[in-house]
Amino acid sequence: MTSALLDEVVRAAVRDARHAPSSHNAQPWQAVIAGSPEARAALMTLGDDVLVEKNTAFIVVALDPARCLSALPAHRIEMLVSAGAYLESLFVALDAGGLAVSVVWRSGDEGAEKLSALTPGWEPVALVAARRGSGPVTEASLRRRTLLAMRRTHRGAYRRDPIAPSALASLSDAASLAFPGSRDLCELVLLTDAGVRATVGHLLREHGAIEFTHAAAWAETYAHIRFDDSVLAGDGLPIEALLAKPLPHWQKRLLATALSPGAMRALAPLGLARAITAATAQNIAASPLLVYLRFRANDPPPSACLAGGALVQSVWLALAEHGLVLHPVSVLLQHDTLRATLDGRIGQNGGRGFFLARAGSPVDTSCPFAPRRVLEPRRA
Repeated sequence: MTSALLDEVVRAAVRDARHAPSSHNAQPWQAVIAGSPEARAALMTLGDDVLVEKNTAFIVVALDPARCLSALPAHRIEMLVSAGAYLESLFVALDAGGLAVSVVWRSGDEGAEKLSALTPGWEPVALVAARRGSGPVTEASLRRRTLLAMRRTHRGAYRRDPIAPSALASLSDAASLAFPGSRDLCELVLLTDAGVRATVGHLLREHGAIEFTHAAAWAETYAHIRFDDSVLAGDGLPIEALLAKPLPHWQKRLLATALSPGAMRALAPLGLARAITAATAQNIAASPLLVYLRFRANDPPPSACLAGGALVQSVWLALAEHGLVLHPVSVLLQHDTLRATLDGRIGQNGGRGFFLARAGSPVDTSCPFAPRRVLEPRRA
């Protein structure tokens, strides 16, 4: 594989990976191709794992502070998990391009300052090495890449039919390409019991209004809601995707006013926040499956957060293979007391939950989906 072809495959993979999920669809990641003699010389000082060979491409994945959520302490983990989901998507795309891929540096390893010099203004979280693979591209690899664009978040109603055993088995077996040891760091819990789902729904009905009444968090969320198609920026949450249905222009403008931070402060005491939460709580109880991912450690290091995000994407792709969708319910994990209450009520002990979502087959498959920006990697 020539250097030019390798570069073309890498750039295409960076674009394909844009379909990764992220909190608020903020897409907080950036990518840098480290190809200059100066950049590659800097990589050589990172350690023995970084073998700077001629036909190897190096991609630095970084968090962009300007795109990161920060209103809650839990958002730090969410941003690292989002970056991990992007890393997994990048691996899937590079693998389908015929490349052998590995993470040779991750956040927490020595040498962060050397990579920071290649990503000014951004926080490097991983260094990926890609070189020509030793065998032909498999059908499974090509299928995984197709699933990147098929993966969906769907906030509407789901069919009540139980999840097929084959789909549950696929979820249980889901494994990360980027972090093969992610299951050692994270636990996947599949909640199919109707009583447990009702318990989670009841907890959300009781306390979920905090998503709208926490002033800083709601202001940040509102800034990511897109009410007007003409200003879609390739990121954020279109209001039609949030409500899982098309809306006339006048209704979008009405919602833009009603959901604004100022209006929410005035209307929340009158029950608006609880009414919105009640609809999601009802959907949780009626969904056939809840997917819960938990760190085995109470205070996971950044590298474990990246591995957790990669596992989230692996599970989501396994769902997409079976025509199933997810709707994350982050608010129950973003506040320590709520997260502890959740774990206590559903019998989970130790560790830290970081991803909770309802899963199923949507009643209406025409739900609008969130846009994606086309990511062109920076060069260093």
